[in-house]
Amino acid sequence: MSLEMKGLRSLRKLMIAKCENLEYAGVEGLMHLEHLEFKGCDKLKSLVANQEQHQVDPSRDEQVHHNITDLRSFAKLQIESCNHLTTLPKKLLQSLKMLHIENFVYPMVLMKGIEELSLLQHLQIENCSNLEEFPKGIGQLSSLQYFAISGCPKLMFLSEEMQHWTSLQTLSVVSCANLRALPCGIVELTSLHELEINGCDNLASLPDRIQELKSLQKLMIERCSYLMDLPDGLKYLSLLKEFEISSCNSLRSLPGEMQRLTSLEKLKIEGCDNLKILPDELGNPSTLRVLAIIGCPKLQTLPEGLRKLQNLRILEITACSNLTSLPSGLGDLSSLRSLYIQRCLKLTSFPENLQRMTSLQVLWLIECLKLKDLYTGLGFLSALEKLTIWGCHNLIKLFPGEDFLGIQALNSLQELIISNCSKLQTLPYRLENLPSLKVLVIWKCPELESFENVVIELKERKLRKLNIRDCPYLETIDDAS
Repeated sequence: MSLEMKGLRSLRKLMIAKCENLEYAGVEGLMHLEHLEFKGCDKLKSLVANQEQHQVDPSRDEQVHHNITDLRSFAKLQIESCNHLTTLPKKLLQSLKMLHIENFVYPMVLMKGIEELSLLQHLQIENCSNLEEFPKGIGQLSSLQYFAISGCPKLMFLSEEMQHWTSLQTLSVVSCANLRALPCGIVELTSLHELEINGCDNLASLPDRIQELKSLQKLMIERCSYLMDLPDGLKYLSLLKEFEISSCNSLRSLPGEMQRLTSLEKLKIEGCDNLKILPDELGNPSTLRVLAIIGCPKLQTLPEGLRKLQNLRILEITACSNLTSLPSGLGDLSSLRSLYIQRCLKLTSFPENLQRMTSLQVLWLIECLKLKDLYTGLGFLSALEKLTIWGCHNLIKLFPGEDFLGIQALNSLQELIISNCSKLQTLPYRLENLPSLKVLVIWKCPELESFENVVIELKERKLRKLNIRDCPYLETIDDAS
C-alpha cells in the first residue's frame, strides 16, 4: 500500500502511526515539510512513492528526484518500529537536522547514507536490540551537537570516528549493558558540555585523559557496577559545575584534591556501596553550593575539610548506615540553608558548636535511631524556619538541661514537626511563645508530656496547623485551619 499526498504542498508537520500495511509514504513534493514522524509502520519500505507503479512514465524517477531536492526546509525525522525501512532518500538527508530512531530490530537505515547527514545536529538512537556497531562514515557528522543512545544491549564499543564530532555538546549513553569502554578519541571533543553514562554495567574505566574535555560542565555516571576508580585527571576539569555519581557499587574512592574543581557547584554521591572514605577536600570552598552523600553504607566518617565549604547552601547525608558522627566543623558552615540528616542508623550525637550556622533555615533529623543528644546547639540557629525530627527513638529531650531556654532563640521558627520519637519526654520550655510558629505537628510520641498550659496556649494562638495525635499524655488535636 502506498500513500499519495497530492495537494498538501504547504504541509509542515506529518505524523503517521500504526499504519501496518503502509509500504510507501510518498512525501516527495511536500516542499514545506519540516517534521516527519512514523510510528508502528512495520511494512514501510520507503519514504517516497512506489516507483514500480509508475514505470509507464519514464520521467517519474527524475520527477521524484527533483521533488526531493525541493525539501529544503525538512529538519526533523522520527521513525519508530519501522523495521523494513532500510534506507532514506539521499537528497532528504542533506537537509536533515534532527534524526530519532527507535525500536528497530535491525536499524539498517543507519548504515546507508549516514555520511550524507552533513547538517545533522541532533541524533537519538533508542532500543535497537541488535545494534552491534556504528556504521562507517559516522565521523562525518561534523555538525552534530547532541548524541544520545540507549537500550542497545549488544553494543560493545562506540566508534573511534566520534573524535571528529568537534561540535558535539551533549553525549548520553544509557542502558548499553555490554559497553566495554569509551573510545580514546572522546577526549578530542573539546566542545562537550554534558556527558552522561548510565546503565553500562561492563564499563570498567573512563578515559585517562578526561581532563582534556576542557568545556565539560556536567558529568553524570550512574549504574556502572564494574567501575572501580575514576581518573585522576577529573580534578582538572576547571569548568565542571555538576558531578553526580550513583549506583556504582564497585567504586572505592574519589580523586583527591577536588578543590581544584574551581567551578563545581553540585556534587552528588549516591548508592556507592563500597566507598569507604572520601577525600578531605570535596570541592572548591568558594563555589560548591550543593553536596549530597546518599546510600554509602561503608562510610564511617565525613572529612573535616567539610568546614571549608563556606558557600555551601544544601547538605544532605542520607542512608549512611555506618556513619557514627558528624564533623565538628559542621557548625562553621555559615552559608548553609538546608541540612538533611536521614537514616544514619549509628549516628549518636549532633555537633554542639553551631554558633556560626546563622543562615540555616531547614533542618531534618529523620530515622537516626541512636541519636541521644542534640546538646545545646539548636539554640544558635536563629534563622531556622523548619525543624523536622522523625523516628529518633533514643532522643529524650530536644534541649537538654532544665533551665536552658534554647528554643526561645528560634525566633524565625515557623514549622515544627516531631514524630515517632518513642522516648521523647518533654516539649521544649516556652514553645508556645515562639513568635513565628505557624505549624506544629506531634505524632506517635507515647512518653511525651507537656509543660503546664502549653497546649492550651498553643490552641489560643490559632496556628495555621496544630495536629497532635497518638500521644497518650497529650490532648488529641486535629486543627488544619
